[in-house]
Amino acid sequence: MFVLAPLCEIPTLEKSGRFLELLSEVAIETRRDEPGCKAYGWFTNAEPSEAIPGHWSRGFEVYETAADNREKHRAGQAYKKFREAVLNEGLLPEYPDMRFWRPTGAGFLTRTPTEFKSSGDPSAGYIIIQDLGLGNSTAKAKAIDELNVSAKSSEAGVESFYILERENAEDGDDLIVFARFDSAKNYASFRAAQAGQQWKAAEALAKSVRTTKWNESGVGFLGRG
Repeated sequence: MFVLAPLCEIPTLEKSGRFLELLSEVAIETRRDEPGCKAYGWFTNAEPSEAIPGHWSRGFEVYETAADNREKHRAGQAYKKFREAVLNEGLLPEYPDMRFWRPTGAGFLTRTPTEFKSSGDPSAGYIIIQDLGLGNSTAKAKAIDELNVSAKSSEAGVESFYILERENAEDGDDLIVFARFDSAKNYASFRAAQAGQQWKAAEALAKSVRTTKWNESGVGFLGRG
């Protein structure tokens, strides 16, 4: 699998709305026409901060092959419309990091396939995307082991716990944790439980930790039935 998790520095709330409006069209086309795309979602900021403003958005896209993204996905009409609007409407002053990630073999993408709900829907999930900078391969391997234990210990309410590494080793010994919970309350409970202690042990191995929290925006899907 080839995974993208871009953080998009959209300049205003108005432009963020336009950005997600366009991506909702891309998501529909992707779901319908691209079986090689296994997940496609874009999220709104659940916990704005000075470092991550409320109008920024983050994506999470999973493709079976690199060509499914670089050739098939980018050839879609809705995607071309989105790219044109990004350029012409100033939706992104800087292009995000689009280097691929890949699964480490630890964790799971989703328990059951689902459509992402709007943030006001009571069944909408609560998304955590955590960037871990490990610094060296030894720390990275230990962190993966800790996170794998955490994933295996997860119970109801933890819908995703997926551990990713850089596609190319020369890009660094970084990891991403993509986790989806039924609610913010379930996330807090998980962190307080033993499984959460394993997660914290992985964090303690890292030189840098960036944990961002996101709401579903009604854009996209996770897994295919």
